[in-house]
Amino acid sequence: MIITALLVQAGRHSFAVHQDAIQRVIRVEPGDYSKQVQMASLGRTFRMGDEILPFLSLSEVLGISSKSKAARADSSSQALSVLVLEADNLRYALGVDDIADSEEIVVNRIQPYFNPKDVFAGATFMGDGSVGLILNIKGIAEMAGVKAEEARRESQSMKDAASDLKEASLEVTRNFLLFKLASKAVFGVPLEQVFRLEEFDSSKIRRSGAERVIVYRDGVMPLYSIEKILKLASSAKEPEERPTILGQKIAAIVTKSGDGYFGLQVDTLIDIASTNEGVSDTVRDRKGIIGNAFIRDQNVTILDLSVVLGMPLSA
Repeated sequence: MIITALLVQAGRHSFAVHQDAIQRVIRVEPGDYSKQVQMASLGRTFRMGDEILPFLSLSEVLGISSKSKAARADSSSQALSVLVLEADNLRYALGVDDIADSEEIVVNRIQPYFNPKDVFAGATFMGDGSVGLILNIKGIAEMAGVKAEEARRESQSMKDAASDLKEASLEVTRNFLLFKLASKAVFGVPLEQVFRLEEFDSSKIRRSGAERVIVYRDGVMPLYSIEKILKLASSAKEPEERPTILGQKIAAIVTKSGDGYFGLQVDTLIDIASTNEGVSDTVRDRKGIIGNAFIRDQNVTILDLSVVLGMPLSA
């Protein structure tokens, strides 16, 4: 029988793999081994996108050479070739040391004496006259102790664990907009409460009764002082009481409630930061302060803008 096969190497030995059993050929670059090949309860696994497959080293399974790069626990110095194989509903990844070429070969039978564990599907004569053994994909897996149902369960288990970890991470990871007021303390607000960050020309600010307003998005938007609303102790004057320079830019957080926009003036916008740490509510000395969080090695006072403004916010 003549078949098309991919010729691979393990150690100094050459083997043939039936082309029909190969789903993909993947090159694992140096340094990526530990990201794609990881330990699990059934042994090593190979991560291919969202799919997790049992990982076998051909050299290890056949006991060829412990120095084979496919058999090493860390293959960070050399690239590794991985074949994704499938046969009889069994799917796994097989690490080999090198890939030679794809050829049409003649399959010759071998005696059971030379194949006691049924890991070979036959033999062929190579171009240089040497004998090359043809791998039995299912036999290799069974010899390594990989079974179709166990592999499926392990893959599903790791997918579920990864999904749970991702959901848990999303639950605890929060993004905050960090800024400073005149007191120079660092404050933060949950990013979901921020509609936009804006800079306004101070000369465009007008008065409407006791409040400052500015034209924004074809409407009139009130511009509030967080310091004034929270009655924060500061030797500095309130923003509206400080002398302004013609054309000076002021920073503001714009939030939204219903169909209306509201601006909150700040002294300095710092950055957006993420944290997995919870917010401690031990120190809450006034309405509108949720508590404190340790973000980027500094203490940040976290505000709830819906409480500061006294109205529900909308996205």
